Amino acid sequence: MSFKNSFFDVNILDDALSSPNIELTVPLPFDEPHFDFKDNEPEIRNWKILLNFIEFVTGIKVNDIYSNNEYYFNVNKMNPNFNKRLDKFLDGKLQNDEKLDQIIHDLINKEFNMNLISSKDLPVRFKQVKEFMINYYKQQNGKNYPTFQSTNFVRICYVTVMKLLQKMFPDGIYCNKQQFTDLYQQYLDDPMSIVYLPCHKSHVDYIIMHILTVRFQLATPTVIAGENLNVAIFGTILKKLGAIFIKRSFNNEIYTERNLQHLLEYLIENKIDLELFIEGTRSRDGKLLLPKYGILKMFQNIYTDTGNDCLIQPVSISYERIYEADGYLKELIGKDKKQESFVSIINNGVKNLFGREEEFSIDRIIKKNKPYDNMNRDLKGKIYIQLGETFKLSSVKNLKQLSFKTLHTINQLNYLMEISIIGAVLQWYLYKHDVKTIDIEGLKPWWDFVLTMLEYEVKNDVNASMIKYLESLDMEGYKYLLKYQIIKFFKYIKVEGDTIVIDKSLELLYYKNLTIHLLITKSIFGLIINTTPSRHWLKSFNLLKNLLKSEFLFDHNENPNDEYENIIEKFKADGKLSNDLEVLDAQYFQDLALIVTPFIKSYMICVENVQSIMSQYYSTHKPISQELLLTNNLMDFPNTKTLLKLIQTSNPDADFESINKQYLLSELYYLNYLGLIKIFKNNAKTIAYVKIEREEDLKVLGDFLKNFFVRTEVSVPYAAKLINREIKL
Repeated sequence: MSFKNSFFDVNILDDALSSPNIELTVPLPFDEPHFDFKDNEPEIRNWKILLNFIEFVTGIKVNDIYSNNEYYFNVNKMNPNFNKRLDKFLDGKLQNDEKLDQIIHDLINKEFNMNLISSKDLPVRFKQVKEFMINYYKQQNGKNYPTFQSTNFVRICYVTVMKLLQKMFPDGIYCNKQQFTDLYQQYLDDPMSIVYLPCHKSHVDYIIMHILTVRFQLATPTVIAGENLNVAIFGTILKKLGAIFIKRSFNNEIYTERNLQHLLEYLIENKIDLELFIEGTRSRDGKLLLPKYGILKMFQNIYTDTGNDCLIQPVSISYERIYEADGYLKELIGKDKKQESFVSIINNGVKNLFGREEEFSIDRIIKKNKPYDNMNRDLKGKIYIQLGETFKLSSVKNLKQLSFKTLHTINQLNYLMEISIIGAVLQWYLYKHDVKTIDIEGLKPWWDFVLTMLEYEVKNDVNASMIKYLESLDMEGYKYLLKYQIIKFFKYIKVEGDTIVIDKSLELLYYKNLTIHLLITKSIFGLIINTTPSRHWLKSFNLLKNLLKSEFLFDHNENPNDEYENIIEKFKADGKLSNDLEVLDAQYFQDLALIVTPFIKSYMICVENVQSIMSQYYSTHKPISQELLLTNNLMDFPNTKTLLKLIQTSNPDADFESINKQYLLSELYYLNYLGLIKIFKNNAKTIAYVKIEREEDLKVLGDFLKNFFVRTEVSVPYAAKLINREIKL
């Protein structure tokens, strides 16, 4: 049972092989190339007889797949000569880059100053080092940079991946045709590289964007991906489809970043589309992560140097069930991330492609009240894609504005699916009652309470229609919806008759966090009202927002509903506060505060445990020295990984959410930003260690956080001075 929203009018898995090209609402001119792009060349037609034979035997319209996407409206990157020109461009940059020459000069001057070489050796040494560096970066380019293959290779991959997606997501992948038409029209009016900036929740994100562009006759983007995906065979395939593999950080390599910028410069100059995950990594808990600025900074540098602009396209991808859900849960409770490998990728692909679908009738389970077990089942759901408002790179002032504008757009677009609202309602109810069983009918008042809250906050018609539909359900419709969705998507939460049985609530975390951005500022206010004198409300409100910057997107938030004065007026209008700021409904604010409470508890646990754990190390170990950093002889000192595990194991009675790995890690790095602790790496830049910098201030912060749970004497102004700082790029 699922609400069919008329906005999502295209399932990209439908007719994907028989009619691969989705017709847009405006005709595309195919008589001749639409733009006079420099050095553009048509496709070299190979395998025509073979493709015709495949089409005849299978009925798959192979020749129609990706037939017009490149040459007519873009530079054809699938032509072999494009690769040759790209290699020539990169080689020329290496040979003639003044920055590289300066780096080499600095290196050999150090050798000269140390009397390792004489002045007469300088020219020869310069030539030797430059030759070495050019060869090194050529090898790196060959290893990590795209080797665009033919259109036929794209077609083969499309057919294979489409069959895989149809097995993985039998309920469909939905989008809106008009949004892609509008994007195409904007590109045709002023052609430049489209930079897709989707949220990053799954490895499936990469595949989805490619399939969307193939079906809507756009050029496939060149994807900037982590080097962890550059595994044997699979990495080669991805490079042929346009993947650029990069390291998590360029801190240890003084020229790698500039070398990558040269590649991006060439692609943007030729109006090649790109795809970048602005968060830098997949979110494990449903919330959007803070932006990473590195690649976007390169785009701005390129615009400044060359004047080549880009179209920035925010993309929201919403999953009813994340493919990696089980793995994410294991990571959040402290287990190490499972590294990608070609074998694991193939195993998963074969399992999905050839696995047998078991019979599983949810309707039958509900009607006959039958027991069921989801533990060994692959739970599958729909995916929804929306495009945000497109804007030019040149229209934003700085990187921070660009990044947060994109992420706020994605948050506003984020589709409120039935399961995400159900997850939020159940988790919120458990915060209040902490029970193992919930009567579905008895949950209804809380359901109505949450829907009322969400109705005021949603800012787009797509989500408004979902809320309106849910509010229109009668008791029987409501009960059936909850049963159907819980049976379909949860493993540790079950339905038994008219009762919801909670084995483990950790599955709810992800879904609750899909909606939390809509309510978080109100929840912060609810926590403050119940624990702080009114004279400190504004200061405490801003203080907690700054403290939670590492968890939520508070910067450059243009939503007036989240402004302090408007929140106050809303509570007054609803009869929750008097005009004199007297609390008229204390229970309402207590319920509201429940959403943000786990985050404050998590910070409190983090701060307290950093103090206690680190004090034990300082009492038994010598101070960390440069010698220890150089030799990496720091095995007895806590690094971020071991510290997180110690915090989790030291708090066995804490609720799962407050000690999950993603919350704790972001808190550690924010404490590092505040200068209360210091996170530093060994000389090899391989391990990050932790030490306390300002112990007294760290204690003040801990006391302030504890005040929300145990009333203590705490200086709010001092805590505010400690925390209220602007995050720098």
